[in-house]
Amino acid sequence: MSDTTSTTREEWFDDADDDGDDGDDGDDGEARLEPRERLHATHQRLAETRARFDRWRHDRPFLGGALLLLAGLVIAYVPMQFATELLLVGGSFTFIGLLFAVLVALTGVFALMRPDLSRELGILGVAMSILSIFGALGGLVVGMLVGIVGGNLCIAWDPSADEEPATPSSSSGATAD
Repeated sequence: MSDTTSTTREEWFDDADDDGDDGDDGDDGEARLEPRERLHATHQRLAETRARFDRWRHDRPFLGGALLLLAGLVIAYVPMQFATELLLVGGSFTFIGLLFAVLVALTGVFALMRPDLSRELGILGVAMSILSIFGALGGLVVGMLVGIVGGNLCIAWDPSADEEPATPSSSSGATAD
């Protein structure tokens, strides 16, 4: 069973180091890499992870959703300062402020998860950011403004606009041939 584990480990390191430079073959059964090779394998994995994140981010209103999420955190700051003293007092707006903060943050998260609904979620994010002025002072107005900007970015996001610049450059390259 240990032979299977070492074989699997060797295969994994061989897959991670596909630079074509074999150096020494390492047929001694040891699955250790030199520091330079280990650094290269780590760099390769980080580059692949970054490319995958860039593809994911390109397909959604990333900045708008991130700003809405940040706005929800900033809006929640004000009610959280008074939550321990005023949460159980009847007639306080602390609970309403926390509710608006959670709703603004959720619109940002949902805009990232469901980019096809980004326009509707952006409208809700702007509305909740404006309404947060009543329960949380709009996160000292800063959270409200960040939420309005993030919601507007979600409303304005168009997935087909990202693909248009690639089409003219490929057609201009075809006419040059």
